[in-house]
Order: sequence, then C-alpha cells, then structure tokens
Amino acid sequence: MPIPSQMVCDGYYVPNQDQAISFAQYAGDLDYLAGSNYGETTMRAGMLLGGMPYTSAAEVYVRVREMTGDLYDMYGFEKLVEITDENADHVSRRLASLGLSTRGGIMLNRCFGKYRAGKFPCANTWTYLFSQVPPSLPEEKGTLRDENNLLAWHSSELWYTFASLRKGVPPVRPWTGSDFRAADLISSYWANFIRTGDPNGEGLPMWPRSDAGLGWMDLKAEPVAHIGIENDLDRMIYEYVVRNISIPE
Repeated sequence: MPIPSQMVCDGYYVPNQDQAISFAQYAGDLDYLAGSNYGETTMRAGMLLGGMPYTSAAEVYVRVREMTGDLYDMYGFEKLVEITDENADHVSRRLASLGLSTRGGIMLNRCFGKYRAGKFPCANTWTYLFSQVPPSLPEEKGTLRDENNLLAWHSSELWYTFASLRKGVPPVRPWTGSDFRAADLISSYWANFIRTGDPNGEGLPMWPRSDAGLGWMDLKAEPVAHIGIENDLDRMIYEYVVRNISIPE
C-alpha cells in the first residue's frame, strides 16, 4: 500500500514507501486528533478542496452514483438523502465531509481509529467534523464571502481552537455568542488533548474515541457525539470508504 503521492519518503518522518509498514511500526506511539471542516471538502472528481458548487439535485445524485456504484441502489440513496436544487451544494459538501470524497472525509479517520485500536489499544484516535460556520457581514449576503456560501471553510477552525475571537477583530467577522461558546469549548478540548492525549475533561460533553465503535464528534457551539454506524447512510459511506480508500488491516 504506497504512501499518498503528496508525501515524500524521507526515511525519518515518513520512514517507508509502504504506509502499511510504517503504520505497523510507528502508528502506536502517539495519540491522534484530526478531522475536517463542513465546507472545505468536495465530491468533485480529482479535487480535494473547493471546486464549483453544485446547483441541482440531479447533478449530485449522478455524482454519488458515479462514486458509489452498486451501493447507490443497494441502499436506496435517493430515499436516504433528500436533495433539492436549493440545498444541493450544502448537502454535497456535508456528504463529502462525512466520507463521499476522493479522500474519504472523516470516515477515513474513523476507520483509521478502528485499525489503531485493534493494533495498538493504548493509542487514542479522536475524529471531528468542525461545523461551526463563521459569520459574515450582512452586506456580504449573496457574495462569495456570504457565510452560506463559505460554510466552515478550510482553516476557519483555528480561531476557535486558539480561542482568539475578539469583538470587531477582524472587522469582517461579527462574532456572536454562539461563536464564543464554540471557541471556549473547542479550545478546552484542544488544551486537554495537548496535555493528556485525550480531549475530554471536567464539564465538557463527552467526545467518543474512534475505535471499534467508530466514534466522532460534530464540533460546534452545541456539539453532538456520534458512536457506531448510526443509519443506512453511515453504513453506505463506511462501505464506500472501505472499498475505495487504502486502509491497512
């Protein structure tokens, strides 16, 4: 199982061209926290981030069928997910974040956690989807900077992980009480993880470990914890990722 093409095997940080060998030798020596942002990932072929927005339900359904093959009809995808022309782009980006993308979204992280828990029981893996949408100015409505177009764009979580929100800074971000609550919560998780390898702590909603239960956290002002394969869509995405993305056994 070769390493991704963007990585360079330097014999040190990436010690082997075969990632399965590197995982077997080194994946048990650290705790791991990773995730994706709701808005940064696309279902577009050949793209990791961004891409032209989807403007019709039909286009999204066609793309999901292309990606999932026989799983599409096996799970009755069109009954699982209601897509309209109005919500097509938002739904497509949510699906991509959950795993219907060329890199497997957060489902890949969940599966990696399952692998590590089986091989290295003491190695913790924590998976998140950051879905707190940073606010935009009212006059930006309908533009590219509209929060409803950007959603939680790539790296937007950094304001929250560092709790660096300040009223009026920057002027184009009219932070709300929801944003400050999210920042307090998420920065606490990050501080705990840095200190102990576990984001959980007193007074915080429980963040489930990504292990055989495939747990993950939807990070926002009111976070939602998820454990296990919760529904047919989750199972369909799991099967898609296991079939199409290289995961060690």
